[in-house]
Amino acid sequence: MLEYLKTGLVLMAITLVAGFALSLIYELVKEPIAEAELQEKLQAIRTVLKDYATSEPIMNEDKIPSDSESLDRFTWDPEGFVAEAGVIYTSPSIRGAVYSPVYRFELPDNGQVFVLVGESQGYGGPVSIVSSFIVRDGEVILNGIEVIEYAQETPGLGANISYDEVKERFYPVERSGLQAGLKVDKDAGVSPTTDTELMNRRRREEGIIQTSDVMTGATITANAVINALNLMYEFLSEAGVLQ
Repeated sequence: MLEYLKTGLVLMAITLVAGFALSLIYELVKEPIAEAELQEKLQAIRTVLKDYATSEPIMNEDKIPSDSESLDRFTWDPEGFVAEAGVIYTSPSIRGAVYSPVYRFELPDNGQVFVLVGESQGYGGPVSIVSSFIVRDGEVILNGIEVIEYAQETPGLGANISYDEVKERFYPVERSGLQAGLKVDKDAGVSPTTDTELMNRRRREEGIIQTSDVMTGATITANAVINALNLMYEFLSEAGVLQ
């Protein structure tokens, strides 16, 4: 009996020490992790605030946020939406979530840029993206995306979503393509083409994203990005941005 008691006390002491050590380590790394996540987000926002055609910033450099305080100034709170557990929008028809906060930037020509963070389920886990939608003179265009989470996607397949030449397949998309609902070429029933002009027109006007030639066997990951983008567009529509 004493041996059992002794063993129990030893195990309890080990558990307490381990728990204390873990909590101490967490406190030590919590702030650096948060800072790293903030810098990743700021870099992604800077990326999607570049013009898709010229790669130049679409707004004055000094207006682009560089820290949490300057970023908070662009937080947009649409009427009728309340964030719960960090999620501001979900849909019964599209798998995924749009996260709070959403950001709105004013352009020099009276246009606006909405920057959103969203995710959908990929092959191995969530795929998270940051995207920008430019709204100007009653028109909207998907201007750019940046993938910020894809760690559980298969190397050489779904993980290729991080490559610039793959991400660039998803934008720009005009209003007609967004309204039609983005879809990969395989799901749209069209054959991949080497005609760049045709591929770009399909994307811009019809919302058909050609990925089968650059992400062979990784349709699930590509569709995760598609779902997140479709969800973002639906959210902006529901929020009254797109009249």
